[in-house]
Amino acid sequence: MSNEEFTTSIRKFLKHLGVTGHQIIEDEVRNAVNKGSIKSGEEIIVSAEIKIEGLNITHKLDGKLVAPD
Repeated sequence: MSNEEFTTSIRKFLKHLGVTGHQIIEDEVRNAVNKGSIKSGEEIIVSAEIKIEGLNITHKLDGKLVAPD
């Protein structure tokens, strides 16, 4: 596999991760606001983790979101 093909495969994975992750987060947070589980404007703590099988590598990101109106 060439470097270009390798880079393309990484970008495809990250695009898929970003698109599906965005959809899940948006849907679930909006549902929680609609149900009253969280309030509009409330800060939500989030984390994400990527693991690379066979290389024993884990990358974790932590962050905050604000619930929509």
